[in-house]
Amino acid sequence: MSTVKSFLQLWADPLVDEVTSKSEFSFADFNKQRISLYLCTPPEHISRVARLQKLIWAQGIQFLMQRENKDDQVLL
Repeated sequence: MSTVKSFLQLWADPLVDEVTSKSEFSFADFNKQRISLYLCTPPEHISRVARLQKLIWAQGIQFLMQRENKDDQVLL
């Protein structure tokens, strides 16, 4: 239960709430065209959003790895 609480605390942070309140892209967009994704974090916020950035990267990689690669395109 404490592990669940620690992960949920991330979403209680007002900064995380603000930066996740909208999304301007979908990982599906990466299948349509070449796109670069930059996650820029000011040094003073790195410790606050590190888990969020890890989650974003993990979801993106998982999405791209599950994609059917019929034409042998490079995924990353």
